[in-house]
Amino acid sequence: MRVRVREEVLERGLSFAYVEVDGVDPTADAGALVERVTERLRERFDLEGLKDDPVVRAYRDYLWSVGIDPTKTRPAGEALLRRALRGRFPRINAVVDSYNLASAEYRVPISCFDRDALVGDLVIRPAREGERMVDIAGEEVELSRDMVVLADEKGPVSVSPYRDSRRTAVREDTERVLLVAHGAPGVEPEYLKEALERAVQYLKEGARAMTSGEVEILARG
Repeated sequence: MRVRVREEVLERGLSFAYVEVDGVDPTADAGALVERVTERLRERFDLEGLKDDPVVRAYRDYLWSVGIDPTKTRPAGEALLRRALRGRFPRINAVVDSYNLASAEYRVPISCFDRDALVGDLVIRPAREGERMVDIAGEEVELSRDMVVLADEKGPVSVSPYRDSRRTAVREDTERVLLVAHGAPGVEPEYLKEALERAVQYLKEGARAMTSGEVEILARG
C-alpha cells in the first residue's frame, strides 16, 4: 500500500518508517521470545537512567511541544520499556508482543495496523480541529491541529507518536500488518529503520511471520 506524508508534517522535524509484513499468526506462542528479550533489556537499561536517554528525551520533548505531559502520557516505546524493567511487560497476542519488544528495545513508538482493516492509502497529516478517533481502549479522543495523525480514507487510525485506533487493531484472525515507526526531532530516520527491521525479526520468530517488504523511510531530504 502507499503511505504518504504531508510536507507540513516534515517541516516539524518529524520522520517515519514503514513496512508490510504478511503471514503473521496472532495465536502463536511468543513466550520464549518475550522472556529472552525482556531479560536482555533488564541487563542493558535501568529505570533511573531512562530520563537521560537521548531517544527517550527526544520523544518527551516532542510531546511537551504539542501540549502533552509525557510524565503522564508516556511515549509508547518508553512506556513499554518501563514495564519490561519492572517485570510487567504486557502480553496481548503474538503479533503485538513481538513488535512491542522492538519498540521497547529501541524506545521508538511503533504502530501496527491490520492491513485488511485499512481503507485505501495512509496519509500522515496534521489533525483537523474537532476530528475524533476511537482509541485502542475504546475511548473517543477529540483531536486538535497541533496533533499529527495517520489517516486512511475513513479517518485517523493513529495519533503520532502514542495512540492507535481500535478500528485497525490486530485481531485473532489478522494475517497481514503494516508497521509504522514514529520519529521525533533528534531521532535519525535510519534509527527508525533499524527498529522496524528488529520488529520484523521478532515477528518472524514470535508470530510466525512469513514474508516482509523493504522498510521505507519518510523524511525530509
